[in-house]
Amino acid sequence: MAARLKPFERVVPVVEIKPQSVAALGVETTVSAVFAALGGLLVRSIIISFDWPTVKRAREMGAARTGWCLEAYDEGTR
Repeated sequence: MAARLKPFERVVPVVEIKPQSVAALGVETTVSAVFAALGGLLVRSIIISFDWPTVKRAREMGAARTGWCLEAYDEGTR
């Protein structure tokens, strides 16, 4: 999939890392696998997840743009 998007320089891939993948493989392995799959597209991608530790680790490992998906927006998540 990443190779198909390379010619479209204005496309910004938004890639969700699923909590189920993290539960099965661990944060480090999952984030590393996603980064490897994206290759050169990582620099223009936005990595998102409902799992905060995953978002944090993706940022620490070099993702410039990340997003934390919330189940609900209330006082507890502000």
